[in-house]
Amino acid sequence: MKNGNLYKGRLAVLYSIAAFLLVFCLFASNTPYGTAWKAYAAEGTLTESVNLEGVVYKEIEPGKMQLVEWAKNISWKEVIEIPETVTYDGKEYTVVSIGDNAFYNNAGKQSIAEVVFPDTIESIGENAFCFCTAMNSLNLPPNLKEVGNTAFLNCYAGGELTIPASVTRIGADAFRGMKISSLIILNPDTVYERSAFSDNRSLVSITLPDGMTSLGGKGFLSRCVSLAQIDLPESLTSIPDGALSSCTGLTEIQIPLSVNTIGGSAFYGCTGLKEVVVPEGVTEISVQTFCNCSEELSVTFPDSVTSVHNWIFWNDSVGREKYSKSVTVKCTSREVAALVAGIGHQKIELNGEPYELLAFDTDKYTFTITDSERRYVQLDKWKGAQPSGEIIIPETVEWEGNTYTVKTIGTSAFSTCSKITKITLPESITGIGKDAFMSCTGLESINLPDGLTRIEQWVFCACHALKEVELPQSLTYIGGFAFKECESLQTVDIPESCELIDTSAFWDCTGITNVTLHEGLTEIGDNVFSGCSGITEILLPDSLQKIGYYAFQNCTELANIKLGQGLIEIGGGIFQGCSKLTGTMLLPDSVTTIRQDAFADSSLSGVHVGGGLTILESGAFPDSIRLTTNSPEVWKLLSKNTSRENAPVLVWDGTCDVPAGMHTYVEGSIVITGSVTIGEGAVVTIMPDASLTIDNGGALTNHGEIEG
Repeated sequence: MKNGNLYKGRLAVLYSIAAFLLVFCLFASNTPYGTAWKAYAAEGTLTESVNLEGVVYKEIEPGKMQLVEWAKNISWKEVIEIPETVTYDGKEYTVVSIGDNAFYNNAGKQSIAEVVFPDTIESIGENAFCFCTAMNSLNLPPNLKEVGNTAFLNCYAGGELTIPASVTRIGADAFRGMKISSLIILNPDTVYERSAFSDNRSLVSITLPDGMTSLGGKGFLSRCVSLAQIDLPESLTSIPDGALSSCTGLTEIQIPLSVNTIGGSAFYGCTGLKEVVVPEGVTEISVQTFCNCSEELSVTFPDSVTSVHNWIFWNDSVGREKYSKSVTVKCTSREVAALVAGIGHQKIELNGEPYELLAFDTDKYTFTITDSERRYVQLDKWKGAQPSGEIIIPETVEWEGNTYTVKTIGTSAFSTCSKITKITLPESITGIGKDAFMSCTGLESINLPDGLTRIEQWVFCACHALKEVELPQSLTYIGGFAFKECESLQTVDIPESCELIDTSAFWDCTGITNVTLHEGLTEIGDNVFSGCSGITEILLPDSLQKIGYYAFQNCTELANIKLGQGLIEIGGGIFQGCSKLTGTMLLPDSVTTIRQDAFADSSLSGVHVGGGLTILESGAFPDSIRLTTNSPEVWKLLSKNTSRENAPVLVWDGTCDVPAGMHTYVEGSIVITGSVTIGEGAVVTIMPDASLTIDNGGALTNHGEIEG
């Protein structure tokens, strides 16, 4: 091929009847070119699985095999040896992967005593060894990169388990329910899905690497009941939701000063804990953090705490009232003490002395003094008959000759006040507690003053008549369920200052037709706009990095969505039930993670996947969606994780080399402006009405074949 040459037209070179049939299949199929697997077969790659002495393999890359199924009989206490290489039709292949359900469907799986992996294994798929209950030890291969969901669920392997430094991802429940006594983790950057090591009831020792920033994922070590002590690395910044929940044997824990986030239920049911010191820097104590712990528990809160969930303390066996009088909360800030008192907790020590709740009543409301200098108060509750009509909250109140500024609205202050129609808040308000106006079903209007930084959970939930809310430019956080079931809301304008919209914030706001999201937003939580059936279009800012599970589920009128160029993670089921969202969606190169069932039950016909994808969970794309990509590496990842009926198509854009042995396609008009190489044995097919040209500054080195 020379500079300036133009390649155009249909496939014209047919070398055999088989090749002719291949091309016929490509153009007769429902998609423009059939499947990439069939096209790839023209270059000698296996299109069908092969059974070698009762073990089924498939080729997932040129020269590389995945063990798909161990179909032969397994004897009692058998040691399974995975081969490093296999030979088929005179060609040797390297075994690099264990596929989903590889041993799960074998009736003899519960007889496996041990599995010996070759060093070549890089991935172990979902459910691969699930319920191999006779397994007595487990040694993972040194080059392993990924372990799928429930891969070793309830494999009763004991002894020591080492997670190699090569591992980058461990799926949900991957090692749940094993009988390991010691766990050693080597890679500080490994990503963990939920409950990765939960229910390891024999675990007594765990070694975590320096540099680790998060204690795994949700439920990381939950119900590891024999774990009495854990040394957390000084690099740790986050303890996720439920990470140590129901670790009943845990008697002590020292949280590093580096930790700034402690998730909900983090220490739920840790009945052996007697003392916990929350480090300075933590700003929020989340839901159920210390529920069902010992009555002898003492917790020290730092001055940095600004938000305390009203369900952090609870004990099912003794009740909330008794628990609130038995668990000691220690603090040095009156503001923090007031927050804890505001959720009904009674045993509080302020600077070593019993906290005196300074509260007073006016003719309409109950207030609590919240600061040590006694300048600010929180409005806790209305008095007397339920308020109705328009309510004006005063900016200041007088008590015993002193003037206090009303700074916050307390938890549940006006919840269920169904007769209120309008609320006017003073500019002095900087905080509104959880559930503050929940189920004010007649509320139509409320102003939110500048200076308000957070809207907490459930604040306006079930305010069915609320038509309009102007969110202040100071707002950084919208809490979970904050506007759930506000069916009369029509317009939502999220300010530039807002970084996070939390779980289900606008769930079932069926009246919303217009949503504006500005640069600055980094995360949309699970179910945030689920059931918002009036939204027709949404533009996501480039600052957005994560979209949670089911974020746009059942947005039945949503016909257009633009993804930002900074998006990193796409949650599961995000477009489920979005029947008017059709056509092909373009995923930016920034997307690295697509969660399970991400595009399930959507009406999209195609998705073009960018070049940054590294984590693809099962079922992310249904067979009805045609997949394309410009990246050979992403093509390989898609090929491993999709069915043959939905095998992806590699579309070459002329900006990168075509790897040896690869089969790719040219769509539209492609102009090569740089220096690129087509590798040995590679095939570039130019589709009908497509063209490939080289401009004067471009160069193409061709060791393969260009056809079309």
